[in-house]
Amino acid sequence: MTILSDIFSIILGLLGAIFFFAMELFVIPGFGVMGVLGVILIAATTFTAYKNFGIEAGFYTILAGLLLTGLAFYYFTKKKLFKRATLQYRLSKEDGFAIRQLLLEEYMDKEGIALTTLRPIGIVKIEDERLDAVVEGSLFIKKDTKVKVTDIDGNKLVVKNLEEVGK
Repeated sequence: MTILSDIFSIILGLLGAIFFFAMELFVIPGFGVMGVLGVILIAATTFTAYKNFGIEAGFYTILAGLLLTGLAFYYFTKKKLFKRATLQYRLSKEDGFAIRQLLLEEYMDKEGIALTTLRPIGIVKIEDERLDAVVEGSLFIKKDTKVKVTDIDGNKLVVKNLEEVGK
């Protein structure tokens, strides 16, 4: 009877670990409590198998745990629940999601004023618009200094001190 209960506890432990991993993946996202509980349960189940049945049983328990977790993950990724929980399309420039880059291009080679000290990132004012900017060249630009846009880096303008532009 004790062998049967040990086998039952190992199987139940593996199924419990899969349950915790599924909870972590689909209900409570992130690597939190449920994921840690799943790892602890697999470790405890493997330890029980090693202790009660030997090295070979422990190895097969680890193998079964990995296999069952892989199968459960494969099964859940094929269901509608997984598709509803994940982003199924890319937000690309062709679809109009990079509009900020296009809007910033109109500020290329324009002059403005640094509203904050740029060390190396801060805010500049160009044509009555407050915009994020990063400094090119020197380490910082003081507040109220005239700047000129020289490039665009992502969603930030790259600016240079207007006095340094002529050099």
